[in-house]
Amino acid sequence: MIAFVYLYIYLVVNTFVASSVKLIQKRLFIITSIIILFFVGLRDVSVGTDTHTYVSFFKNSDFLYDGEKTDVAFEILARSIKFLSNSEYFFLFVTSLFGLFGILFLIYKLSENKMLSLLLYMIIGTSTIFFFYIFSMIRQSCAITLFIFAVYLLFEYRGIRAYSIESKKVAKKKYLYWGLFFYMVSIQIHGSCAFTIPFVIFAYMYDYKSKLSLYWFIIISFIIGSFKIFSISNFMNLIFFYFGGLASRDYSSYGEISFGEIEKVGIVNMYLIPFTLISIFILRCATLKQINIWYVKLFLMSVVLNNLFYDNLMWSRLVFYLSIFAIVAIPNILKGVKKTVKLSFYIVFFTYFCYKTISQFQAQMLPAATGNIIVPYKSWLNL
Repeated sequence: MIAFVYLYIYLVVNTFVASSVKLIQKRLFIITSIIILFFVGLRDVSVGTDTHTYVSFFKNSDFLYDGEKTDVAFEILARSIKFLSNSEYFFLFVTSLFGLFGILFLIYKLSENKMLSLLLYMIIGTSTIFFFYIFSMIRQSCAITLFIFAVYLLFEYRGIRAYSIESKKVAKKKYLYWGLFFYMVSIQIHGSCAFTIPFVIFAYMYDYKSKLSLYWFIIISFIIGSFKIFSISNFMNLIFFYFGGLASRDYSSYGEISFGEIEKVGIVNMYLIPFTLISIFILRCATLKQINIWYVKLFLMSVVLNNLFYDNLMWSRLVFYLSIFAIVAIPNILKGVKKTVKLSFYIVFFTYFCYKTISQFQAQMLPAATGNIIVPYKSWLNL
């Protein structure tokens, strides 16, 4: 765990430095991104619950994942890596680069405080801290990278409005075609990415006319989730049963997998409360124009979905495609807020999520720990 402590101390210190000296923020972001890449990419096979299974898949002559065929695009990616080297460490490094690149691209392109967004990625999460996913969810992390490319291109395409200029028409077509291509490939890397389609279409087609409806969506979804008014799992099980076999990998039994119930039923539910309160605060601070920025819309949708998908932690992995946009939505919205209000928010915000991060590390160190175990950290370089 000491390796993670050093990494987090470095990140916190440099986030403060970057906030004080704006001129070096981009340089610090690039250096820190490289450090995080090597930290994840040079990990040992023992770090991350599914890492060993993915290494076995890579070593398998037929590229079978746990005895079964996996998503076709991920198999192509693995075969391409193996063509260059059959080293499992090379496989882990390349897939770590692939999985992290989308997150870093998102921050670099959209965040107005890049180091702060990177810190948010490392320290916040709904059921699990976002950063922890990269150590185990190799296939889904690669899918998320292409999903981020896809929605970025599609929404940028939507923003190009100069139809009268021929070059703009060409640019629109390129953005559209490449966006759709990345979307299709992301689904072929991990079929769960198809879950995002209706929500991306909604964000693409609809702009909010007022903030009131969003307040109601968030509050009602929180009440439904907190008191278990109805179960979304039965509905999701049917979706996976009937449509899970349509992906290149059979996901029809996906809904039967359980990652456990939420930690507590009732209003005091720490899987739901933090992001619910954050979203309400963001709504209070944002203008209507900011609410209709595409990555803000996707983040707010994720809060509603996180509240509704309360009864199985498996569903938090689906919502992750959308909730990841919190790392740019939060700092960008709060940039124009009064310093005293912003400071008060960040004090409470980071106090809680520091506690959450530390408590998850502590839980993983217990003998009976289950789930995504990433401690103790080991590198195959024996550092």
